[in-house]
Amino acid sequence: MKNSMTLCADDEPAFNRIVDALNSCFGKSYLGYQRSTLKLNDSEMVWFPQISCLTKDGYRSAGEHGWINYTEDEWNHICEENHTVNGIKFKHDNYRNRYVFAKNTDGKYIFRGIYQFDAQNSTAQKRVYKRIATIVDLPLRY
Repeated sequence: MKNSMTLCADDEPAFNRIVDALNSCFGKSYLGYQRSTLKLNDSEMVWFPQISCLTKDGYRSAGEHGWINYTEDEWNHICEENHTVNGIKFKHDNYRNRYVFAKNTDGKYIFRGIYQFDAQNSTAQKRVYKRIATIVDLPLRY
């Protein structure tokens, strides 16, 4: 039985479904999983953001949820904004490092690296995450 898996963001490893990434990379045995995050432990989580499309009027949410996730610098940072009608500030767990598998236009989840919350460049309505690693050796036991 394999005890670890190495992922390299430059290789753009792809998974068809969220559950495939969780089972293959983190040793889970889920039959299904449809949430955009999974807390692994007190310091780590997995995030599956849908990256928003850039239009002539700016970024457009990838779904009906009002979230806008985007990157403008070759995946070195991911910005996350909430554009709800009522303007409620969103609450997130900003202190866990995030293994990011971003959904591409083909619907696949591509490993982009490990990201850390960037408090200095974030605001109440916009969270910024900076990439801290592009290669990771996962122990498959969380």
